[in-house]
Amino acid sequence: MPARKTHVLHVHNYSTWGGNIEHISLLAKGLNPSRYAVWVAGPMRLPYMARLRDMGIQVVHSEIRQQFDPAAVAHFLRLFRGHRIDIIHTHIRPADFHGGLAAMLARNVLAVCTLHGKVNTDELGQQHDDLAAQVYSFALRRFFDRVLTVSEALRREALDITGAKPERFVHVTNGIDLSRFKALAPRAVKRRELGLDDGDLAVGMMSRFVSNESVTKGHPEFFAAARAVLSRVPTAKFVLIGDGVTRPAYQQRVQADGLADRFLFLGHRDDVPDVLAALDVSVLPSLGEGLPRALMESMAAGVPVIGTELDGIVELLDRGRVGLLVPPRNPEALANAMFTLLTQREQAKRLAAEGRHRVEAHYSKEHMIAETERVYEGLLAARRKLHP
Repeated sequence: MPARKTHVLHVHNYSTWGGNIEHISLLAKGLNPSRYAVWVAGPMRLPYMARLRDMGIQVVHSEIRQQFDPAAVAHFLRLFRGHRIDIIHTHIRPADFHGGLAAMLARNVLAVCTLHGKVNTDELGQQHDDLAAQVYSFALRRFFDRVLTVSEALRREALDITGAKPERFVHVTNGIDLSRFKALAPRAVKRRELGLDDGDLAVGMMSRFVSNESVTKGHPEFFAAARAVLSRVPTAKFVLIGDGVTRPAYQQRVQADGLADRFLFLGHRDDVPDVLAALDVSVLPSLGEGLPRALMESMAAGVPVIGTELDGIVELLDRGRVGLLVPPRNPEALANAMFTLLTQREQAKRLAAEGRHRVEAHYSKEHMIAETERVYEGLLAARRKLHP
C-alpha cells in the first residue's frame, strides 16, 4: 500500500485577496501532491474562497469572529479530526493564536505559522507591548513547532521580540510564479488599452485600498508625491492597481483637484504581469512590510522600483543596489526618487535589469515550496523519532 499522505491545513482570515492569499494559493497548489493533501480554511462567505476552489484547491470554512473566540478553537479541533490533519499552517494573527492553541490542545497536530509582516506592529508602523502583544508573543513562542518568516530581517526581529529559541524560527522567503512573466503582452498594446499615450510616463502602485491598510501601504504618501512630480513632469501618469473600500475617496480627491486625467484607478486585475510591464516605474511607500510581493512582481516584470527603508524591502532591493530606497512617511523623498527614475532612463534600465535578475535568482515559488516542504519533513521526521 502507498504511504498515507500528510494532511496540511492552511488557515487565514483575510477580508480580500492580496499577497498573503497569493502566497497560500501557491503553496496549496505547489506542495507535492503525491506526499501532501492540502486544505485551505477561511470564511466561505468571501468571494475569493470560491476562486481558490476554482483553482482546484480544497477549501473548508473557518471564521474567527473576536479577539478570543473559543468557538473557533473548537471548530479547528473538529477540522483536525474530520480531515485527519497532521500539520496546521497559519498565516495571520487571529489564525495564529486560535489555530496554534487548537494544535497544542490536540497534541497530535504539528503547528507552523508564517509571519508575513512585523510582529505586534500597528498600521502606522508603531511597535506595541500591551497585553494583547504579550499574549501573541507567548503564542508564537509556545504554540508553534516552527515559525516561518518571509525575510531574514523579520526573523531576527521576531526572535528579539518573542525571546523564542532561534532554531524554531526559520527564514523561508516569499516566492512568486515567475512563469507568469515569461510571455507578456506587447507593451505598446497594453499601454493603449490602459489609456496611456505614447508620451506618458507611468508610475504605478499595486496595493489594496482597505481601511487602515491604505495608510500602512503608503497611499497618502504616494498621492502627495504624485502631485509634486506632476509639477516637474507634466506627462507623468499614476496607475493604481488594486481595489477596496477607500478607493472611492482617493478618486474623489483627485477629481476635486482637477487631476482625474492623470490618475488611472484600475481596480483588481487578473493580468497583473502585463499591467506592471506597461509601467515606467513601480512604487511601494509602505510604513510596515515583511517582503512585499508587489515589488517582487514589478521586478520580475522588468520595471525599476522604489521602496521604503524597511528591513524586508532593504533586503529585497539588496540595500539599494537593485532599486531606490526612500525613508517612510517622506513624500518629498519619494517624489525625488520618482523624478530620478522618470528622467534618468539609463539608470532606470540598469536597475530594472538587475532587479529582474535578483528576483529570478532568489524569489521563485519553487524555492519557497521546496523550503516549506523541508520544514514539514523535518518536523514529521522528529515526530516519528519520538513516536515510532
